[in-house]
Amino acid sequence: VLYLNINAQSTATTVPLIGVNFVDILPSQFTASAFAIFGNGCTGTVSFTSSSLTLKNGVVPIGGSCNYRATLTATTSGQTSNSVVVSSSTAAS
Repeated sequence: VLYLNINAQSTATTVPLIGVNFVDILPSQFTASAFAIFGNGCTGTVSFTSSSLTLKNGVVPIGGSCNYRATLTATTSGQTSNSVVVSSSTAAS
């Protein structure tokens, strides 16, 4: 079992980040079995399939940090890379 952590931080001092979204298509050698949000004031709708992780309408509190953690199983050994773009409908101010 492996854990994949995606972290979103807000440097905002007056408004939270809202409308935080991402879709992470996992490398082919990984299978997801769970996905959750951790952090005070962190919200959003997380979902997953065996090959992808999704966050919709997330909120990162003012000056806060949210961790999105997936439980994965590797089907083969070796090195790989994974990247995801996190977007938000409000910019930090």
